[in-house]
Amino acid sequence: MSANEITRPPDSFAQTGVVEKLEGGLAVIRLGDNQEVRWPADQLPPSTVVGSEIRLRLSTQDSEQAERDELAKTILNRILQNKA
Repeated sequence: MSANEITRPPDSFAQTGVVEKLEGGLAVIRLGDNQEVRWPADQLPPSTVVGSEIRLRLSTQDSEQAERDELAKTILNRILQNKA
């Protein structure tokens, strides 16, 4: 199992888009369904440039906790399998 398989959450509430432009402190992100999202540029990963692919993901406190719990179980099971 790779690191991505362990830590990558489900994408049921995610959209992928491309940064079309950076202007006035905002990034204009074009989503796959042609919607436009304006996002504060200072809240993007530092390596983001025009043309970067971005993933926007929505979650709730409950869904984040469930993901953390699942990750903890996966890691613990992996550790216990390696000891056997």
